[in-house]
Amino acid sequence: QLVALANCSLDEKEKVEARLKRTGFEHRQESADKENKLAKLELDIRGLEAALRSAHDAEDSAEQLGKQMTYRALRQKRHVSQSLDLRMGHLQNQVHAMEAEFQRVQRTLGLDPAGPAAGPCRHAVGEILRVVRETESRHASALNFLERQSRQRLSLETEIVQCETRAAELAQQQRKHDLA
Repeated sequence: QLVALANCSLDEKEKVEARLKRTGFEHRQESADKENKLAKLELDIRGLEAALRSAHDAEDSAEQLGKQMTYRALRQKRHVSQSLDLRMGHLQNQVHAMEAEFQRVQRTLGLDPAGPAAGPCRHAVGEILRVVRETESRHASALNFLERQSRQRLSLETEIVQCETRAAELAQQQRKHDLA
């Protein structure tokens, strides 16, 4: 019985050692699996951190680009606004100059610049045109008169030259006749 007990105890010891070996092997397997999983998780963390940094950089770049575009748009809008203001000022100055010139023409032609509408109107323009046409007509008449006078003067000068030539010829003939 003691042998049977010793055999049983030896069997039990072998079983415990086998379990211990199996448990050690399983523990090493689990440790290796855990280390592999841990390494994989660390690699995933690094990848996620890099992706997060990249996303933050992209967000910062997009925000910076947005600010630049907003600045450019505002600067362009301000430039257009200033150009329009400058153009409007230039046109207003031209209008004022034209109004002043119109009033000067009215005063020169003897029209009332502060007429019924107190400013340029169709009636005043028509009146100016009538006065200008009358003035042109008088000038044309005066030029025709001067042209006729010039032609008559030229004709008379030609006649005088002819008369003087004829008088010289007659005087010469008279001298010849007196000498003879």
